[in-house]
Amino acid sequence: MVRRLQYAESSGHQSIDTKIMPNGCKPVVRAKFQMLNTVNDTYIFGYWDSLVSQGVGIGFYNNKLLTRVYNKWAYGGPADTNVHKVIMNASNGTFVDGEQIGAELSNVCDLGQQSYRLFGRNGSGYCAARIYSFALDLDGTTVLDLVPARRKDGVVGMWDRRTGEFYAPEMGK
Repeated sequence: MVRRLQYAESSGHQSIDTKIMPNGCKPVVRAKFQMLNTVNDTYIFGYWDSLVSQGVGIGFYNNKLLTRVYNKWAYGGPADTNVHKVIMNASNGTFVDGEQIGAELSNVCDLGQQSYRLFGRNGSGYCAARIYSFALDLDGTTVLDLVPARRKDGVVGMWDRRTGEFYAPEMGK
């Protein structure tokens, strides 16, 4: 039904709604990605809840690589177009390319009420990026194990190796 690809790419005009909400759980994210430009306030993953001014994200903010879970965050170097591997909110901290950037960003509960997105956040626009792999655990249970794939009809998106579900992009701005 699908053919695996090296990466899925967004031009900055589409995103993928995973339909998964945090529900007060502790999210741990493992992502391999590449931003295709250094536009500020763009994210490959997350959401923004403007009612409480909180959110989750992996992306660029203040010209730095930002990782954030609800009300805690850590910066992981300058905004660039290199390929990065991020482990965010693990029990031993948050890591970018194998280097710990935030011991305080570990085991943080996400109290938000928005669903997680790829290639953008609902309140902060979309990003031009490539995602090579993406996994999300909530309270220690893997809920997404995504790899880039192309459906028979030619649509490129992310395929969940656990469930076989295909996540197609939605067009945005």
